[in-house]
Amino acid sequence: MKKKTLTIAIALVLVVALAVGATYAYLTAKTETVTNTFTVGKTIDDPETNFILKEHKVAYDANTATYKYVDAEGNVTTDSSKYVEVAGNKYNEVTPGMTVAKDPFVQIKKAVETPSYLFVEVYGNAAGLNYELNGDWVEVTGLQKQLPNGGTLYVYKTPLTSGNSIGTYPILDGNQLTVDLTIPLAQNSSLQFNAYLCQTTGFSSAAAAFDACFGMRKVGRIRFSSISSISRKETTSRHTA
Repeated sequence: MKKKTLTIAIALVLVVALAVGATYAYLTAKTETVTNTFTVGKTIDDPETNFILKEHKVAYDANTATYKYVDAEGNVTTDSSKYVEVAGNKYNEVTPGMTVAKDPFVQIKKAVETPSYLFVEVYGNAAGLNYELNGDWVEVTGLQKQLPNGGTLYVYKTPLTSGNSIGTYPILDGNQLTVDLTIPLAQNSSLQFNAYLCQTTGFSSAAAAFDACFGMRKVGRIRFSSISSISRKETTSRHTA
């Protein structure tokens, strides 16, 4: 009886020893590492070259008392291929009731890299000047922040994408403005335009996008401007001694 008990005890010890000292070959497998790299993108490549705001040069024609487009030599021309792009014009001979040639435009020469809103801000001392933006633009309402220049903001109705963005975007209806007959035009009046691009992704509206991208900040990020000064032609003369 004692011998049997001892045998059982030894057997138990051996089982425990095997359990503690055993090495098991588990069945395993391992994948390669997947690495995700995140880099902030951009609206358009090389904006100084591919995103511009210009208008065409005009000069006063005394024979017709109007402003007309001119070529590089200053000669009046109706051939648009000879028009000269400038950052602004000076209108020093305007009179009440005059219609003035003015064609500011945004030009995008390379496709945007992310869906984007195209904005134009119009501002300046423009009392006595009558103009409208063409039908492709709509005024932005619901802004929560101040505009960079305190003007009026418009957005192009159709957001830009890589497939539809390259092209020219005229701003003023009829590419002209008129001088009011009754509202006095301040001496050295000015009318200025700034253009902006901002991503559409993540924003519920154009107003929300502009507030986040440009509101309250006068930054140079994807923004270009055009300025014209307009002076009233005096209809009386005065001599001083």
